[in-house]
Amino acid sequence: MKKKWKYFLKSLLYNEIDGYIIFDNQKIKKREIFNKIEEFSTVLQTINVKTGAIVYISLPTGYPFLISFFGCLMIGAIPILNSENKINETYLKADLNITQNINTSDIYWVDNLNYVVNNNIKLKISKLKIKSSFFIHTSGSTDKSKCIGISYNNIAYNIKKHRFLKFKSHTLISTLPWTHIFGLFFDLFLALEFKLDIYRLNKPEDIYLIPEIKNRSFQYYINGVPKFFEEIFLQDNGNILSNVEGGVIGGAKISSDLAKSLEGSNFRVGYGQTEATPGILMGEKGEFYPNYLGKKIGINVKIKKSNLFFKGENAFRERILQGKILSYKKNRWVNSNDICKTINNKFFYIGRSDFSFKLKNGKMIYVEELESNIIKELRLNYPIQFGENNLLGIYLMIDKKEEMKKDLIINILPDYIKSEKIKIIFVSEWSKDSKGNLNRKKMIEDYLLAYKRQNN
Repeated sequence: MKKKWKYFLKSLLYNEIDGYIIFDNQKIKKREIFNKIEEFSTVLQTINVKTGAIVYISLPTGYPFLISFFGCLMIGAIPILNSENKINETYLKADLNITQNINTSDIYWVDNLNYVVNNNIKLKISKLKIKSSFFIHTSGSTDKSKCIGISYNNIAYNIKKHRFLKFKSHTLISTLPWTHIFGLFFDLFLALEFKLDIYRLNKPEDIYLIPEIKNRSFQYYINGVPKFFEEIFLQDNGNILSNVEGGVIGGAKISSDLAKSLEGSNFRVGYGQTEATPGILMGEKGEFYPNYLGKKIGINVKIKKSNLFFKGENAFRERILQGKILSYKKNRWVNSNDICKTINNKFFYIGRSDFSFKLKNGKMIYVEELESNIIKELRLNYPIQFGENNLLGIYLMIDKKEEMKKDLIINILPDYIKSEKIKIIFVSEWSKDSKGNLNRKKMIEDYLLAYKRQNN
């Protein structure tokens, strides 16, 4: 497998004489980057990092990350990428649940290009023959820890399935973190495959600092989560995007306002999971609707009991869970835990099954769809949050600024919900994740903490 990666990287980086990647406004030729990757892989070998060794990379997206990640792949070491960019012995033992009962290779970590150690932790990994080239650790939509194995074949298959994108411009503005599969695939692997020059931004808002974009002297691609594009339309009505050749928007649901703003644009909606690296669904250019996910690409998809399932060549085969590296069958259905519906072969997001709950009368409540309908109907300016909790029962969070609309919200509820006892909670702040999604878990945890203190 390491030979495949070396050949792959050489074809993407070394053979491109004039291509470059910009980090911190410094232009670095791709051939130079390839040479640095080879140097770093030699460093790994001199400290006895062998094929199959775990190398935990604790670096934010940037030049050091790129060198260390590909340097590991070149010698067959297995990087673990962590979206939190944190690393310590406690994290390895607790969050990844890697215990001393697991055997064979030592675990190393990298937190800069001059510091590669194993710190004598003496943690071991399973004797199973690992098929994955690297693992991505992510908290996921519901803060449930995942550590999913990605293979060379997963990446190669998915690149092949995305050739239809046919990039025309030569530059990609990279704003997504490469420690997430969305950014790693679309902002790095696809950009390298299609020989795009990469302009890496430290922060998405730095797009306003690039002279060529401000004076519209070149066209470019840009991918991002809905929150990023909502902020751009809020700041300058999207004028800075006038020279965009295209890009993919994913990672969270598309709001009604954003769908209107993007309709007819050069962008596409995309949907994926870390477990499918990441291509599952994708829309056509300029095709935007509220909560739209796209049509299936390169992977089998079905809806069973309202949940979206997928299977295909780019679905994961391995996972680290409770101290073990688990293997899965190739041709199996994977549950996304996203509740979806189809209209004319187009897939639409309804909500997460993790958030849904069933009433005593057997009626299933899809909270995100219910909340969205109420906000739209009453034109609320702030979110609302339905949920069920063992301590509180069914609850409804309403922003304090819209306290006067409490009765309107209750009255608009379906009769089968109004008949239930609902605890009303007023909140002054709404916690959101980096994608702009409501952080439901934190909202209820913060309230319960205050609730218990008050009642004690």
